[in-house]
Amino acid sequence: MREIHESIEEHRRRGGDGELRARLCSLIYLIGRLSREQGADRGVRANAEALADLLVEDLQAGSAQLRNQVSAVLKQMAETGKPHSSLGYRTPGEVYFRAA
Repeated sequence: MREIHESIEEHRRRGGDGELRARLCSLIYLIGRLSREQGADRGVRANAEALADLLVEDLQAGSAQLRNQVSAVLKQMAETGKPHSSLGYRTPGEVYFRAA
């Protein structure tokens, strides 16, 4: 848990899109903790669209611009590799948390 927190905070300290990266990693972690057992699975997945919808701050403005930002950041994260050994990225559009 501590390593995950430190990894997320490292993203935040980097500046630029670091805050968005940190927020994405936090959400990915939390979504990964949701149960996927039959009867308890609510269908929430850590894909670009769902993450952007969960991060939107102005409901009137919508999430179109944020969706573009999220997709770009996820793509960059996937291309540059894993930011931490316990976080893995499958594709630019979908990320998942893999427990260490």
